[in-house]
Amino acid sequence: MTTASDYIRGKQSVPSDMRTAQWDAVSAWCKERAFFMASVTSAETLQAFRSAVQQMVDGTMSGTDARKLLRMHLHGSGYQAPTGLEGTIKDLSTTARLKVTLNTNVEMARGWAQMNQYKGDIAHPGIMLYRAIWPKGQPRDWVNICRERVGNMAGVVLTGDPNAPMVALSNSPAWVMLSRFKQPGPPYEFNSGMRIKPVSLDDCIDKYHLITEDDADTLAAIEQDPEGV
Repeated sequence: MTTASDYIRGKQSVPSDMRTAQWDAVSAWCKERAFFMASVTSAETLQAFRSAVQQMVDGTMSGTDARKLLRMHLHGSGYQAPTGLEGTIKDLSTTARLKVTLNTNVEMARGWAQMNQYKGDIAHPGIMLYRAIWPKGQPRDWVNICRERVGNMAGVVLTGDPNAPMVALSNSPAWVMLSRFKQPGPPYEFNSGMRIKPVSLDDCIDKYHLITEDDADTLAAIEQDPEGV
């Protein structure tokens, strides 16, 4: 089973001047195997961020220490923010950019490992999307996000509950469809407080009607596909 640490360790660093919108168009298969940052062409800087993420995932470095270390690297490397964008989210040295980059990559690694852990569990064949962290400002409308990105499909229930808007079978392609990053596990957006948790077989049958008691084929498919969508 892939752990969060393994997920980061298995990636290949890819320096590139591609922006976020261009990376969004890259296949999920490629992005799963690449460590990249929008508009970062320096291999040394990319490796510094990757090392910090690895240590945060391993629990050997705090986010605060990681940001300090990366600011030192950027200063020592002579990094300069793009002209006119100093102090914005496109400036690698800002707290906002450092936090979103580090936290998103750490959450992706943990989300990948979590989804792999849940898949193949016949006693809990479903997964619920739920709000685990409330933002400081107005929260995203995940009821509409689920409706727009996933829609109506077999093996999915859109509950209409803003705090738990979706339940789906663990092997459903809906989890990849939901993700801004096209991976099955959380996070599903930048700075998202949404997480996932398992749903029991009884609730999948009686409460959400995702499957029936006689749906042996669906359960067999979940059991045989434990490594990801």
